[in-house]
Amino acid sequence: CAHERRPSTCKGDELNTGAGRDQSLQEIEESLSPWSHALFASLPARMREGLLRARGSRGSLQLSHIPFEHMLERLVASRLQQRKSLGTFSGSFTAICFFFGYEARNAFPSPFDCQLAATMASTAALLAYSGASACALTVKNLTAPVEAWEPMAAPLLALCDASGSIPEGLVSVDSRPLALLQGRRDQWCLRDEYCNPGPIQYSGQVAASSPPLCVRAVQERRRDLVAQIASLLSKIQDNASLCNSDAVLQTVQIQLDSSLRCLQALSAEIAGNTSASSSTDESLLKDL
Repeated sequence: CAHERRPSTCKGDELNTGAGRDQSLQEIEESLSPWSHALFASLPARMREGLLRARGSRGSLQLSHIPFEHMLERLVASRLQQRKSLGTFSGSFTAICFFFGYEARNAFPSPFDCQLAATMASTAALLAYSGASACALTVKNLTAPVEAWEPMAAPLLALCDASGSIPEGLVSVDSRPLALLQGRRDQWCLRDEYCNPGPIQYSGQVAASSPPLCVRAVQERRRDLVAQIASLLSKIQDNASLCNSDAVLQTVQIQLDSSLRCLQALSAEIAGNTSASSSTDESLLKDL
């Protein structure tokens, strides 16, 4: 006999049609297909409410408002009740749900993470002390020793685009960290190349005080590009010293000046014009 192929989840379009609108729960349920209605009704009430909340600015679900832990509690309780009715379970089950958000999905911070967090917290405190608010913090030169780190601040307004919102930072498929991952993926699948196979250590030889691989890759790529630019400038200077034509030298000078202006403009746009944050008391940042 033929069996109907059923989807494993509700179709997103069915819920998105009524999510965040002035429709009652009954009206939304009546608009669902029979299979989607049955699946939706099987979820805990709080989870159904979370699924019907207004979508985010990019049309995505607000997952932090959906209590998945209560769904797991209900499923476990239902299964244990079935086992109890079959005589395979005689105990009791009482669950207390907690939601830890991102904390539950992260490992303990490494020494590098702790140093970076302490540096940014100290910078934020100094900015608040100096009366500077509405700033975004960053730290440069992270691959150097902590003493050589360069904490900086930029006004949030300088990071905004024409619409008044801060552009979303997307992962580039051409980035150096992703290229390293792709180049080592097969090797990591076959060989154990852990810096530390156990939990994070805060002392001893395996303490992870150096920056993560992705941070080092980004910094190394940037240093390579700066070195290439410096090499080109050195060659230009050497060739210019041997050139006898003022017209040629003037043309090169105009092109270099144009490149410098372009670099300054793009840096101000990408980095949020960090030079505008010089109003912050620089002597306070040097105290770090």
